Amino acid sequence: MVPETELQYFNLSTPDNGTLFILLSMFIAFGYVLAASVSDAMVVEYAQREPVAIRGRIQTAIYTVRTLAGSLAYLVSAFGLNGRNYGGSFSFALSPNAPYGIALAPCVLVVLSTIFVLVEKKSEAVSFPLWWGRFWESLKSRVLWQVCLFRFLSNAFNGVNTTATLPVSTYWAGVEPLNDALSDVIGNLLFAAVLVIVGKWGLNWNWRWTIAAGTLGMIVVDGFVVFLTIWDVVRNQWFFNGVGLAEQFPYGLRFIVSTYVAVEIADKGNEGATYGLISTVSNLAGPFASIFYKYVNSYFKVRQNDIKSDTLEVRWDVTYVYFISYGSKIASLFWLFLPATSLPPQVEKVVLHFDPGLITTINNVVSPFDGIVYKYVAWFFKVSS
Repeated sequence: MVPETELQYFNLSTPDNGTLFILLSMFIAFGYVLAASVSDAMVVEYAQREPVAIRGRIQTAIYTVRTLAGSLAYLVSAFGLNGRNYGGSFSFALSPNAPYGIALAPCVLVVLSTIFVLVEKKSEAVSFPLWWGRFWESLKSRVLWQVCLFRFLSNAFNGVNTTATLPVSTYWAGVEPLNDALSDVIGNLLFAAVLVIVGKWGLNWNWRWTIAAGTLGMIVVDGFVVFLTIWDVVRNQWFFNGVGLAEQFPYGLRFIVSTYVAVEIADKGNEGATYGLISTVSNLAGPFASIFYKYVNSYFKVRQNDIKSDTLEVRWDVTYVYFISYGSKIASLFWLFLPATSLPPQVEKVVLHFDPGLITTINNVVSPFDGIVYKYVAWFFKVSS
């Protein structure tokens, strides 16, 4: 129950204008993507200066710092948004606008540090035809297309989740905002620890086997927790979040190894474009996966009111959607178009002759998503109107 003194901070007509807020959020996300792409290009530039034997340590260190800094945001949610009006147990809570004000402060600091602290070596401007010619040669390399196909197809299949996750954690496991936020903080710490371990001892691991082991490890750990919760064997927020933290280890392996490849194949002068292309292809997989599993899940009884009823039929439907999710994640292992280690990408930069059969194959893989995207967008605007 929201206190009357705080009702002024809530826009109760938001559900009637959901489409507008989502579209505005898309434009806001553009700024983040732009900043992230440029910073990632800098990561590639610095990482390529390392000797081959230890290449990846700078990259790992940067992502470790980024992960640890991100943990601070979860602390705001843990202690500031755990009041009764947010589903928590504290007798106090921040107003809805306060977290946005807190989030604005580091953004201002980043802008100032970028202007006054960041050192950028000036270089002569390169004509667009010359730059495009160099980038086109990179685009024709076999390894770049292999990596792009891997990042899109593997991430699309691995990104198939389920809409039942939040209702299950809230109504069956009874996870409070404090517990959820603290789990995110601890999860980030574990994730950072994995990055450090890989940067210290795993730079020469087999990339394919590492990603495969990480994927299967996530499925085993997550499935163990989820199915015991679904079938009411153990329904406890500490068990649900605590044991689930173990999946940060395989997730960290999958994440950092997949980023090493981009550093190896980016050519000097095209670091930003190459890394941006790979990141874009990778990020495009997320919306496709989201549209797919939300469309599929709409045929099962996994909505909030269904979860609240906790009937046998609902439990089976939740089980089915998790089976679909895990099956898709296993299928992502069929798309490991990656070299085994860090050396082959530099050797395999050979020109790829555009075979019509290759284009046809790519089109056949991607085209089935078109109908799903169209149906989902039509459904989205229908329910939002």
